[in-house]
Amino acid sequence: MPHFSFLLHIILVKAEEKPVHMSRRVLDIYMSTYVQLAYHMAESYIKKGWAIKSIQMEDFIFLGYDSLTWPD
Repeated sequence: MPHFSFLLHIILVKAEEKPVHMSRRVLDIYMSTYVQLAYHMAESYIKKGWAIKSIQMEDFIFLGYDSLTWPD
């Protein structure tokens, strides 16, 4: 199975403040824990009263190199 990466987008909101957008390209190993990863990325904002409005994954890039695939 080939490895892949994707962009993780987080939108944070707080009362009258302008929304904050955070993004990071992450590897497939974080697919099952992307919510925890998003929380960790936004933790400093959350501690200051911000809330996560949305979490999105997009722009999946599959890595076609043989050395980056799992053995059959």
